[in-house]
Amino acid sequence: MSARFSGKVGLVTGGASGIGRCTAQIFAREGARLAVCDMNGDAGRAFIGELQRGGTEAELFEADISDTRCIESVVRRVLDRFGRIDILVNNAGGGRPGGTIEDQTEEDWDATFNLNLKAAWLFMKHVFPAMVRQGGGAVVNLSSLAGIRVAPNSSPAYSAAKAAVVHLSEFAAVQYAKAGIRVNVVAPGLTATPAVMAALNEAERTAIATQLHAIPRLARPEETAATIAWLCCDEAPILSGVTVPVDGAWSAK
Repeated sequence: MSARFSGKVGLVTGGASGIGRCTAQIFAREGARLAVCDMNGDAGRAFIGELQRGGTEAELFEADISDTRCIESVVRRVLDRFGRIDILVNNAGGGRPGGTIEDQTEEDWDATFNLNLKAAWLFMKHVFPAMVRQGGGAVVNLSSLAGIRVAPNSSPAYSAAKAAVVHLSEFAAVQYAKAGIRVNVVAPGLTATPAVMAALNEAERTAIATQLHAIPRLARPEETAATIAWLCCDEAPILSGVTVPVDGAWSAK
């Protein structure tokens, strides 16, 4: 078994399900200690129990990161518990589907930006000082194909927030490169997460995937997670400021 993350501590937001859960599982299999941040306490505790039974040192930090006051507290508690943070995966996100510029409400706009953009910024803001002291670290922020292409059923707020995640990540990659911190972005296409499986029936999923993806199927969460893990490991030491679409060549179309 590979031990690419032996001795490292990873913090994964939205880590109890979907892409975040699959990412945490890879980190665990490959030797990391894990801090999983999720607002779903029941799912989070069940997942942490599974990791611990497999021999991983892991802890749940239950928090709603749309409440930005929680983020500094989460980072402080993770550092108190593990002493360091080597890897940060800003996976948590979401938003209401659809809508036009005219019918997007200010409330929805602010909530979507807080969850998808402001939370990523605040986690980096509070994690970076620890990474600087350690001599480096790796960050992956989750954007979306909706952030680099006009996507069906996306909202103006979600698309704009995810586009901003890309540029914020590029800015951070340049600004913190000399501190040994790498910052990259993964932009999933349509992925078979629990949220997508619940929102779309099989016919709808097939139709959208066939229309958008040159490889005519949904991505699997574990495929996206494998890309995230690779960007965080020592096999990618020069990669920073990069956005990787995991989208069945949707972006190439």
